[in-house]
Amino acid sequence: PFITWTPDGKTIAMVDKGSPQQPYRVWLLTVDTGERRPLTTPPRNSLGDSGVAISPDGRTLAFIRNPTYMVTDIYLAPLSGGEPTRLTFDNRIIVGLAWTPDGREIVFSSNRSGPGSLWRVSASGGKPVGLPEAGEGVAFPTIARQGRRLVFSRTTDDTNIWGIELAGPGASESGPVQLTSSTRADGSPQLSS
Repeated sequence: PFITWTPDGKTIAMVDKGSPQQPYRVWLLTVDTGERRPLTTPPRNSLGDSGVAISPDGRTLAFIRNPTYMVTDIYLAPLSGGEPTRLTFDNRIIVGLAWTPDGREIVFSSNRSGPGSLWRVSASGGKPVGLPEAGEGVAFPTIARQGRRLVFSRTTDDTNIWGIELAGPGASESGPVQLTSSTRADGSPQLSS
């Protein structure tokens, strides 16, 4: 997401630009006063920061830094201010992240080993571990506060090949005929002579 609340409900972390020429960055908005202050400062020529998630204790922001097209990693920054630290070193696409309720791990979607899948990494660093139970094509994980349920979105591509008679008797009457039926993408058909 591009916006999230602190656990106390007093502050919002949001993604925006300071000006049209700047990359996206994370801002903190104090709800009572409307005061807005920048929290992250992405590199000047980068695409910027996004994908915000605040730790359950309200002290740390996890976010996605996007230095170039289709290259992202997770960073952590103290909400009180200070330099962010890099948590992952994959240089892959990350789509969504969520803290576990105990604040010890972050679950995220990444294409680090093929189509989007779920991973978890310790908030103190280390190698991400896959969550194969979720399958492929998954993104935007979120975890219930009690920690017993994780939900995510899944995209599937179910493309089939169809054919139609172009000439001859009954061409206009028969309509399209499905030639393949699968749960994956079928494409680029070639007819034999």
